[in-house]
Amino acid sequence: LNDFHLLTFPGGYENTVSFVPQTLWTLFQTQDVTVTGSCGEGDLNNATTTLLVVNSDQQREVSITLEIPNFVNDALKMIGVGDATDLRVNTHFAQFAECCRGESVNASTKGSAGIALHVDAGPFTIMGIPMPPKFKRYVTLDALAVTVSGNASGSFHGGYAGCLDVTHWHGSGQLSAKIDAGGEVSARFPEDVVMLSSSLKGSTGVSEEISVKSSELVFSGKWDGLIVVGDVEMVVFGNTIMSWKIIHQIMEDKAIKEIKVNLPSLK
Repeated sequence: LNDFHLLTFPGGYENTVSFVPQTLWTLFQTQDVTVTGSCGEGDLNNATTTLLVVNSDQQREVSITLEIPNFVNDALKMIGVGDATDLRVNTHFAQFAECCRGESVNASTKGSAGIALHVDAGPFTIMGIPMPPKFKRYVTLDALAVTVSGNASGSFHGGYAGCLDVTHWHGSGQLSAKIDAGGEVSARFPEDVVMLSSSLKGSTGVSEEISVKSSELVFSGKWDGLIVVGDVEMVVFGNTIMSWKIIHQIMEDKAIKEIKVNLPSLK
């Protein structure tokens, strides 16, 4: 009961100070309750004030939509995966009544949003690894097996202070995916010819950074080039007569120009 200010002169009380009611509660969102403080018999020894009781349990869920570009999926389309990522934003916002220092009751909003990224791609096959003509007539398979895995981390928190008429946002996040490629070069087997190859391998990463600046979500992204490298040898009667290093670029480096998206109003 900090709303009471009791002054005595001289200091101290001759009688015990009591308050009625001692417990404040309401089934409504807000309700005015009169509280009386007594320190003796008779109304002259009473002090009364009206308190605004706010029921914090009476809240209303608010639906907030956040648009997040999926740069990770754009990169995966370059290697023929298509719409391989499932990007979801789960929001939990609630509106409640806020008491403005006894002057008024305004609606306020508070909550957060979490990012979830699921990648389901692979293993799938990319055909057509360039081979030198002198090897090509022996090759029966020149394909790569590619797998993709991804994750997301980050959350955004927002609030609207009804008494101050101010909205605050903060938070950050990252979406990322890893691409691994690998394969073997198989060959026909004439009586005296065997073609061998070390594994063709390559990997790269795709990432998207998300941050809050003022009332905007800011997105930037990049993906590194994907190059597979391997050695092919032709062995005749146990002797290597030809060898070739394969360097095949599947995806080029690319940076994403910064994009800004306005955050929704919480008012």
